[in-house]
Amino acid sequence: MDRYTIQQQEDGNWAVLDQQKGALIVDPMMTQTTTRLSAQALADLKNGLQPRRQEKIRTRLGAIADIVRRLRARSA
Repeated sequence: MDRYTIQQQEDGNWAVLDQQKGALIVDPMMTQTTTRLSAQALADLKNGLQPRRQEKIRTRLGAIADIVRRLRARSA
């Protein structure tokens, strides 16, 4: 079971709920989570299912560096 889940509020907005504490999560980057998609993205990030942006960039840069090394090895 995931610690963070999404929940629809009475006003129609979506929020992220911390199952252990029973409290709603407030994201400082968003004033309020209004869509289901943005709430799910935040829950996935908190649950560790989605890599943080910086980790994605490092992975991509590592892949590019590997390709460059292989191309240089072929041309040498």
